[in-house]
Amino acid sequence: MKKKKTKLKYIIIIIVIISAVLLALTAKMGNDEANLNFIEKALKDSSTFIQKIFYAPIKYVKDELEVLDEKKDLYKKYTKLKEKTDKTDLYYS
Repeated sequence: MKKKKTKLKYIIIIIVIISAVLLALTAKMGNDEANLNFIEKALKDSSTFIQKIFYAPIKYVKDELEVLDEKKDLYKKYTKLKEKTDKTDLYYS
Protein backbone atom coordinates (compact mmCIF):
# COMPACT_ATOMS: atom_id res chain seq x y z
CA MET A 1 0.00 0.00 0.00
CA LYS A 2 2.81 2.38 0.86
CA LYS A 3 4.62 1.65 -2.43
CA LYS A 4 1.50 2.57 -4.38
CA LYS A 5 1.26 5.91 -2.59
CA THR A 6 4.90 6.77 -3.28
CA LYS A 7 4.58 5.72 -6.92
CA LEU A 8 1.47 7.85 -7.24
CA LYS A 9 3.28 10.82 -5.69
CA TYR A 10 6.16 10.46 -8.14
CA ILE A 11 3.78 10.21 -11.07
CA ILE A 12 1.93 13.34 -9.96
CA ILE A 13 5.21 15.21 -9.48
CA ILE A 14 6.39 14.20 -12.95
CA ILE A 15 3.08 15.28 -14.52
CA VAL A 16 3.25 18.65 -12.74
CA ILE A 17 6.84 19.21 -13.87
CA ILE A 18 6.03 18.30 -17.47
CA SER A 19 2.99 20.59 -17.43
CA ALA A 20 5.06 23.45 -16.03
CA VAL A 21 7.72 22.97 -18.70
CA LEU A 22 5.10 22.89 -21.46
CA LEU A 23 3.43 26.04 -20.14
CA ALA A 24 6.81 27.77 -19.87
CA LEU A 25 7.62 26.84 -23.46
CA THR A 26 4.23 28.07 -24.60
CA ALA A 27 4.69 31.35 -22.74
CA LYS A 28 8.15 31.79 -24.23
CA MET A 29 6.79 31.39 -27.74
CA GLY A 30 4.82 34.61 -27.40
CA ASN A 31 2.77 35.94 -30.27
CA ASP A 32 5.11 35.03 -33.10
CA GLU A 33 2.82 32.46 -34.73
CA ALA A 34 4.30 32.86 -38.18
CA ASN A 35 7.49 31.01 -37.21
CA LEU A 36 5.92 28.22 -35.12
CA ASN A 37 6.31 24.62 -36.18
CA PHE A 38 3.56 22.02 -35.85
CA ILE A 39 4.48 20.90 -32.31
CA GLU A 40 4.71 24.46 -31.03
CA LYS A 41 1.36 25.36 -32.57
CA ALA A 42 -0.23 22.26 -31.03
CA LEU A 43 1.20 23.11 -27.61
CA LYS A 44 0.03 26.69 -27.84
CA ASP A 45 -3.46 25.72 -29.03
CA SER A 46 -3.87 23.04 -26.38
CA SER A 47 -2.69 25.29 -23.57
CA THR A 48 -5.03 28.05 -24.75
CA PHE A 49 -7.92 25.58 -24.87
CA ILE A 50 -7.17 24.30 -21.36
CA GLN A 51 -6.87 27.86 -20.09
CA LYS A 52 -10.30 28.71 -21.53
CA ILE A 53 -11.80 25.64 -19.86
CA PHE A 54 -10.53 26.75 -16.46
CA TYR A 55 -11.33 30.45 -16.88
CA ALA A 56 -14.87 30.07 -18.23
CA PRO A 57 -16.52 28.98 -14.94
CA ILE A 58 -14.53 31.54 -12.97
CA LYS A 59 -15.57 34.32 -15.34
CA TYR A 60 -19.20 33.20 -15.17
CA VAL A 61 -19.24 33.30 -11.37
CA LYS A 62 -17.49 36.67 -11.34
CA ASP A 63 -20.00 38.12 -13.79
CA GLU A 64 -22.94 36.76 -11.79
CA LEU A 65 -21.55 38.27 -8.58
CA GLU A 66 -21.15 41.63 -10.31
CA VAL A 67 -24.77 41.50 -11.48
CA LEU A 68 -25.88 40.63 -7.95
CA ASP A 69 -23.95 43.60 -6.54
CA GLU A 70 -25.51 45.90 -9.12
CA LYS A 71 -28.97 44.65 -8.18
CA LYS A 72 -28.28 45.25 -4.49
CA ASP A 73 -27.09 48.78 -5.22
CA LEU A 74 -30.13 49.43 -7.38
CA TYR A 75 -32.43 48.19 -4.63
CA LYS A 76 -30.73 50.46 -2.09
CA LYS A 77 -31.20 53.43 -4.43
CA TYR A 78 -34.83 52.45 -4.94
CA THR A 79 -35.53 52.27 -1.21
CA LYS A 80 -33.90 55.68 -0.64
CA LEU A 81 -35.92 57.20 -3.45
CA LYS A 82 -39.08 55.57 -2.13
CA GLU A 83 -38.45 57.05 1.33
CA LYS A 84 -37.92 60.49 -0.22
CA THR A 85 -41.12 60.31 -2.21
CA ASP A 86 -43.04 59.11 0.85
CA LYS A 87 -41.77 62.10 2.81
CA THR A 88 -42.67 64.55 0.06
CA ASP A 89 -46.13 63.01 -0.28
CA LEU A 90 -46.74 63.77 3.39
CA TYR A 91 -45.91 67.43 2.83
CA TYR A 92 -48.18 67.84 -0.17
CA SER A 93 -51.13 65.82 1.09
